[in-house]
Amino acid sequence: MKRFKLILMFCIAGLMANEEHLNQEIGEDKILECNLIFESRKEEIEAQLKKLEEQQQSLLILQNATEDVLKERQEALDQRYQELERDKVAFEEQKKQYEQEQKQREEDLQKQQEQKTKEIADLIQKNEELLQEIKRERKSKLVETYSKMKDSKAAQILESMPIDDVVGILGSMETKLVGKILAKMNAQKAAEITLAIQKDGQHKTLPQTQEE
Repeated sequence: MKRFKLILMFCIAGLMANEEHLNQEIGEDKILECNLIFESRKEEIEAQLKKLEEQQQSLLILQNATEDVLKERQEALDQRYQELERDKVAFEEQKKQYEQEQKQREEDLQKQQEQKTKEIADLIQKNEELLQEIKRERKSKLVETYSKMKDSKAAQILESMPIDDVVGILGSMETKLVGKILAKMNAQKAAEITLAIQKDGQHKTLPQTQEE
């Protein structure tokens, strides 16, 4: 191989010299040898050149293919980025709408709770008023009933009742009638009821109890 390179270099140098100098220095046999070498290596050189061209074309094709792949990937990334941006905008809109709806629901719920609370308070007040009315009517009927009784009979029944109930009944009667009923009671019981009535404030003054 080294010998071939030396001969090839020698032949190239010889070709660059003029014909007269070539004939003088190396002779016709050397020129013939160079020609034979070139002819024998011509096909090999052409094959190598062809191979280099094919490699160059393959490299160019690979480069173009790589550029196409990179371009496709970049386009895909750009498209994905745009999709993500659209999804982000849509998500923000949905979030904003949800927050507005949630706020409206909370406000509506608050109003409903306030309304129910008010309705319950009104109902409780009405029930209390109704209960008081019932108590007043019941008390009025009791007062009317005991007022129509004989003093002794009313005194007998009231003596067996709790003092608070007795005070409630007698406190709504006329003072004169209360005095008559108390006069028919046991003196100690009548005194206790009298003090309770005065303390309750329903009668400022009561007649002194006396036996008939």
